[in-house]
Amino acid sequence: MSARFAEKVILITGGTSGMGRALAERVASEGAKVGCTRPDGSPDPRRSRRSRRSR
Repeated sequence: MSARFAEKVILITGGTSGMGRALAERVASEGAKVGCTRPDGSPDPRRSRRSRRSR
């Protein structure tokens, strides 16, 4: 694992699917703490939970 984003917090809008999700997973794998929002602003706990489990 690269530590490129260690000690960083990144907020990604639209980060629960598609390109945003891929970016969120990538920067998380490089050490970032990631927060994601959906376009309509509501949380999608199923996707969040699934992403945390896959690490």
